[in-house]
Amino acid sequence: MNNCVFAFAAFQLLATTTAFSCSMPPDWSLDKEFKKSAFVFRAVAVRTEAFMPTVGEFLNSSEFDLRYVRVHFEVEEIIKGKPPKDGYAITNNGYFGGCAVPILAGVPYVVFVDELDGKDAQNVDLVGSIGVISDLGTEMLPQNPVLTDEAMSKFRILSKKGK
Repeated sequence: MNNCVFAFAAFQLLATTTAFSCSMPPDWSLDKEFKKSAFVFRAVAVRTEAFMPTVGEFLNSSEFDLRYVRVHFEVEEIIKGKPPKDGYAITNNGYFGGCAVPILAGVPYVVFVDELDGKDAQNVDLVGSIGVISDLGTEMLPQNPVLTDEAMSKFRILSKKGK
């Protein structure tokens, strides 16, 4: 009986401490995500372009099918920062376990963009980008303007708190 209890306790410990790369961090909050993002804006994705990486650990890897995706937006409302009008942001196609934001052209989003820094800033594949789209804060918005306005209220409140 003691062996069963020990085995069950060990399993529970392992099960509760194991996380996948796409899991929401335990201390995550929308407020923290907002604060760390360089830009937050409401926009329609007007064009997406997939391309293969030219540098990095996944280059020429037959095991993964990593593709970066350049996303060009038509910004409709700026919540935080001053994103350039002609810029684009980067995401990827969700290699590994879907750790990316699936962006569809013609669809409205509230977009959280993390500034390029460290290794990302040196990556030639990302040069020219305004940053990397956050998979934790970015959300697809409803097409209905009334519902969009309602969905945007929580982001507008964060913007006012930050001032």
